[in-house]
Amino acid sequence: MISLDVNQGGEWAKNLMEIYTFIVEKLVESNMKKDIKILDEIMPLIEDIRDTWNEAYKVSKGSK
Repeated sequence: MISLDVNQGGEWAKNLMEIYTFIVEKLVESNMKKDIKILDEIMPLIEDIRDTWNEAYKVSKGSK
């Protein structure tokens, strides 16, 4: 998250930082409580972010 420049990225980057922060908080909570259900709740969000970054990479390389 250190490489995410919220000053350069504007509102989009700030929103993304909030999502990343939420995920990290849930990961910590899941670990502390030893509760896998919390992971099950956030996995779809993590997968969506992964898929979005993969698609952005493809578009940036012109190989959509």
